[in-house]
Amino acid sequence: MLDKEAHVRQAELAKKYGVYGFCYYHYWFDGKLLMEKPVELVLNNPDIGLPFCMCWANEPWTRSWDGKSKEVIMPQNYGNREDWIRHINYLLPFFKDERYIKIDGKPMFVIYRTNNIEYCDDMIRCWDETCKKAGLNGIY
Repeated sequence: MLDKEAHVRQAELAKKYGVYGFCYYHYWFDGKLLMEKPVELVLNNPDIGLPFCMCWANEPWTRSWDGKSKEVIMPQNYGNREDWIRHINYLLPFFKDERYIKIDGKPMFVIYRTNNIEYCDDMIRCWDETCKKAGLNGIY
């Protein structure tokens, strides 16, 4: 949804009924973004006053909706340190936003399937270091 006023109304409605914040799916395919516009709209409009975080939906896209789950539409490649830094650098402006949900000053970033990432621990250490260099307390 790309209607700013609709986002504002949703945030107000969520607050009214006790919702703390929203978690937006994040689609990153080795530098290729998909469906990034709604969360970018939130980032660029501080009057959408609801805490938010992101969840990396890190699976390849397949045609599972029509029974062709083996047919990959968008492959998922996790890359190396250089790719990880490119990814976290895209995320840093979100993480630095005052509305972004943080725990102990660390931005909370959910990864849907960590077991899909061969070097997940190394990637998270890289991200933690990069976040610290950017003035955050690390990554949660």
